[in-house]
Amino acid sequence: MNWIVADQFESLFKYDTPFIDVRAPIESIKGTFPTSFNLPILNNDERARVGTEYKRNGKSAAIELGYQLIQGETKEERVRSWISFFQKYKESCLYCFRGGLRSKISAEWLLEQGISIPVIEGGYKALRRFLLKVISDLKPEKFRILSGMTGVGKTEVIRLYSNAIDLEKLANHRGSSFGNYVSSQPSQASFENSLAIQLIKLSESTDILLEDESRLIGKCYIPIELQTAMRQAPVIVIEEVFEERIERIYQEYIIRMITDFQTEYPSSWKDHFELYLMNSLLKMKKRLGNESYYDISRLIQYALKGSFFENKHEQHYEWISLLLINYYDPMYRYQIAKKAQRIVHKGNLESVKAYLKVFE
Repeated sequence: MNWIVADQFESLFKYDTPFIDVRAPIESIKGTFPTSFNLPILNNDERARVGTEYKRNGKSAAIELGYQLIQGETKEERVRSWISFFQKYKESCLYCFRGGLRSKISAEWLLEQGISIPVIEGGYKALRRFLLKVISDLKPEKFRILSGMTGVGKTEVIRLYSNAIDLEKLANHRGSSFGNYVSSQPSQASFENSLAIQLIKLSESTDILLEDESRLIGKCYIPIELQTAMRQAPVIVIEEVFEERIERIYQEYIIRMITDFQTEYPSSWKDHFELYLMNSLLKMKKRLGNESYYDISRLIQYALKGSFFENKHEQHYEWISLLLINYYDPMYRYQIAKKAQRIVHKGNLESVKAYLKVFE
């Protein structure tokens, strides 16, 4: 059997090696990698039964039960899925949780079909340990922070540069109270794994650009090592006129989200979109105060009625404006004041882009 060992892990992630993850789906959900595909040897129920048998009657009995559960057409179907994947991705590797029995049996079954696939020594756990070390060993002096008020286009700029890490993309969240997408966020482990892989890919860059974020992006927690680096890094500030900021927020949080909800929930998108807006606003109630909260809530309800029945989405401009004035802008001014000594450049979008060309 061909084992992939720890000193080869960096190359696997740097070049986006595809992985066959033979763990049960419930394990994969807890943590995975961007190029992993979950094709389990045991499904959740089968894994649970084998685990129970192990606790009751020991390892040999558990292995015997596993073979009983996965035989005949069930075995053939799972092996076919691995073969199909391998034929599509010839450079793929295989792993289970610890690189133990499930990996060995899967690789042996493939070998019976004439396919020799490399297996990760130590499995997912070893890969995860390696990536956590990448994060703990990051170099703080490499980072530069792109800041600016809500709606100035920070994420748009981040996505222009190959030496940038889009933390919001990795977290599948826009980093604000209204930042949820229709699709769910990754697990914390998956977020950290993706972050570490980006650090590997940019290991030779002298500068890495990040968007200014708080410690949480939705439910995803930025590792403390990166938080510390971000608090020390030089800051570049984008400035934009108020009207342009409103329009950008309107396009992102209204137009895009309506489209996404219509795609995901064709017959009930209005209900889901309204719930998204009201739940997002509710998160801000304490800081807004009752009066501002209810004022904005009423404006949202009025805009929803207009946009749904008269197709006048621009009615959302009023509550977006009020939200910026009463919530986001005061918070930003407070935060940027604490970073004043670290600001190395400030200007409009074109000015910031010109400044950043030096660091590409």
